[in-house]
Amino acid sequence: MFDIQKTKEELLQSKLKAKKTSVYEKLCNFSERILSIPFPEKMQKKFQEPIDFCHLYITPAGVLSFTILFTAGFSLLSVLLTAIGIIPFKLMLILFSGILGMGYFIFRYPSYYVTQYKIKATSEMVLTVLYLTVSMKVRSNLENAVIFAATNLKGPMGSDLSELMWDVYNGKYYSVEVALDDFIKKWKLGNEEFTQAINLIKTSLYQSYAERDKVLEEAVEIVLLGSKNQMKDYSRELRSSLTLLNALGILLPIIGLIFFPMIAVFMPDTVKPIALVIGYNISLPIVIFLLMRSFLTKRPTTFHQPEIIEIKKSIFQKIFSLKIIIPVLMIILLSGFGLYKLLSSQEHFSFGLLLYSLLVLVGVSGGIISYSFLDSMPKMKAKNKIVEMESELHMVLFQLGHQIRSGGSIESNILKIKTKIQELKVSDLFGSIISNIQIFGMTFQNAVFNEKNGAIYQYPSNLIKAILKAISEISSSGSAVLSQSLISISNYLRNISEVEEYLKDVLSEVISTMKIQALALAPLSSGIVVALTAMMISMMLSLSGWTESVQGNLGSYGPVGDLGGDIFKNILSIDKIISIHYFQLIVGFYMIEVVVMLSIFMSIIEYGDEKIQRTYDLGKNLLTAIIIYSITMIVLYLILTSMIKMMWVA
Repeated sequence: MFDIQKTKEELLQSKLKAKKTSVYEKLCNFSERILSIPFPEKMQKKFQEPIDFCHLYITPAGVLSFTILFTAGFSLLSVLLTAIGIIPFKLMLILFSGILGMGYFIFRYPSYYVTQYKIKATSEMVLTVLYLTVSMKVRSNLENAVIFAATNLKGPMGSDLSELMWDVYNGKYYSVEVALDDFIKKWKLGNEEFTQAINLIKTSLYQSYAERDKVLEEAVEIVLLGSKNQMKDYSRELRSSLTLLNALGILLPIIGLIFFPMIAVFMPDTVKPIALVIGYNISLPIVIFLLMRSFLTKRPTTFHQPEIIEIKKSIFQKIFSLKIIIPVLMIILLSGFGLYKLLSSQEHFSFGLLLYSLLVLVGVSGGIISYSFLDSMPKMKAKNKIVEMESELHMVLFQLGHQIRSGGSIESNILKIKTKIQELKVSDLFGSIISNIQIFGMTFQNAVFNEKNGAIYQYPSNLIKAILKAISEISSSGSAVLSQSLISISNYLRNISEVEEYLKDVLSEVISTMKIQALALAPLSSGIVVALTAMMISMMLSLSGWTESVQGNLGSYGPVGDLGGDIFKNILSIDKIISIHYFQLIVGFYMIEVVVMLSIFMSIIEYGDEKIQRTYDLGKNLLTAIIIYSITMIVLYLILTSMIKMMWVA
């Protein structure tokens, strides 16, 4: 039976141990000990709100101290390096601008983290309501329900509910109901359906048994209906937002790059490679990131995807694992060899140098791709199976609920439905439960949760674990109550599954549009721009060589003699044109940044805070993009240059 007192103790112990302190929190606290600066009182309340909202273990004074120490320390270091001649003055100014930007980001990080926190929390809102209602069906006790939800939720909602119960036990609130009022206030803005559902769960305490079931069912329906309506509106807004993102962040910047070589030919002092790096590899990605972040802040509630429980490894095991070694070796060998060839060459342009610069890009992207696949693919099969099992669980509970109506224990009735569910993926889980019951003579609870042979540990799904935990407690209330509860829980899960499928359909058009951008438009347009630029520079170099040849034959006679040749050299500063291999690196790295950001953006919209799928999609999208980019650039360049040679000969 579910031991609520033991769960209370576990909850309190986990709170005492606290969450892992992030690097940012450690640096803020360390900085405050070194340099304690009082935070302005006028800004204190406004700045404290995001810190309290996300349960960050820092103070506003610590954030200010870290910001000042970081900005002052790195600024002095850049000035010192300039004074001793290691870096030029212009580069020092660029570094100083970057340091100020990072300082501002450090200072505003708590406000930025609130957005991330809310995105993760929305993925758990439906499950929060589900766990609360399931527990209230087992026993009409609000404290038990909050503890049950807190112990089964692993993200921000779990942290919030754990914090709530901690405050109740320490006297900040005199009851769970009062504590939930503050919880509702915190999440009311932008999540009205969720807070309405929590209010209904509270009011169910004062209803009769029959009325309580109706109220709890209404709570689940409200949060699901709210998810449907919000996602429909969000997908509509996202279409226009993606048009803006596509135009300002991807197509126009990439197409605009084709004009830079021409500007560099006639005005070489106007465009420098460092300007392209700052503009395309630093500034534009930041702008795209901010645009995507603004879209994600409006993302409505979705559903939390299962996470595979990993075996804890030491730092040594993590560093020397294959998923780290292989990507690092790929980057060092491929990119290192490409860079060595580029830096050791004295040529201004050649097709070979273009390929070596592409090798640098392939090495970096290959490192990212290999890490993504090595990290996600071993877990994908298990994750997909768990997703299928969760979607099928309602069918098994429905059949089990009707079977129990005829009487008998839950153990005997599970054996009776064995043949009815054998074609489902979830039958593996119930097969393990049946084996434990038949072979070891275990009860249902031991067959599921026994530390040595428990079936749930073979299929680590928090949702399935929570539902089975509730069923094990309900089973002691008699077959009539158990049957009705199983059918109710089955209906909850079926409704959630149906709404989830609806949300996928609503988002399908938007997601497909984004995939076209990430997998086709960005790499295709980037490859075309590099190929056209390489062709133009090749033509200019050929024209320059032809002019020098004619000038050498004519000497000082004719319009292209010494005077004419000098005028041509002054108009076309061939030596000052940006090398195509460096230009390719700038465009290629920009393409990689765009594809990576779009992949993460798509995954968050479609799956929420689900890391396995996000990592896998990132590797798959980047692999497709780098192949399209490489083929487009090489094939188009060879076609264009061969056509020009044919025209030149003719």
